[in-house]
Amino acid sequence: MQDLGNFMNIKKIALSNKCKTFLHEVETQYKGKICIVEKEMGRFEQGRISFIKESNYCECVIYINVNALNKPLTLIHEVYHLKNRLDGLIIARINSNNEEINFFMPEFWNLIEHHLFFPKMGQNLNLDPYKYSKELLVSDLSNVFKNESFSKPYFCKILIQAYVETNDINFVEEIVSKSKDKASSEIISVGLKLVDLFKDNFTNNTTEICHSVFKKIYSELFSDHKIIRTKYNETDCMWGVLKEETYFIND
Repeated sequence: MQDLGNFMNIKKIALSNKCKTFLHEVETQYKGKICIVEKEMGRFEQGRISFIKESNYCECVIYINVNALNKPLTLIHEVYHLKNRLDGLIIARINSNNEEINFFMPEFWNLIEHHLFFPKMGQNLNLDPYKYSKELLVSDLSNVFKNESFSKPYFCKILIQAYVETNDINFVEEIVSKSKDKASSEIISVGLKLVDLFKDNFTNNTTEICHSVFKKIYSELFSDHKIIRTKYNETDCMWGVLKEETYFIND
């Protein structure tokens, strides 16, 4: 097993009793080892989750930026990504030689997952991920708008993130207004069309809806690169089954 470095004691993070109960429930459901590691990360990354697979053993590692603005919320956020997998969500993967596709499609899947659990963070744990995310986005966008122009995938990612992570359509419209000299009317139209995909919740037939939205985003942005096949894979772990659907792209 690789050296995970500076292991951070979870007791250092101030958590409410509801959050502690939630973490205990996930830990019990996981039945494996969950490592929480504090490390230096890019300023745009508050946290990250990864899985180390060895035979039938799968260790979950949650990384938290040492400079994260809200470590309790960041921790719960990453744990919800784990819970999605524990609850049977089939995770979308991309197999492509195209760098743009490889960069943006995992970003869009990440936002799809956020759309699943951001409401739950408020309803179940009295947390407000929308307020926290908006503060981060407002700060980040001051740099984003220094760009001379936006590509279609980049602009659509900004708009979807603005809607999913703030739940504020007025914020989306504000971004559109500021982007008219940086994105064409066609790009703006596509961005707003994709935002509409997220105006409903994904609570019923969750995996089916998530993958449907994922494929619709892909077809709008990368129609020149067809999905030629998919492959479903299950990894048996000590805690259950990790389910993934890989989309192979004709590059």
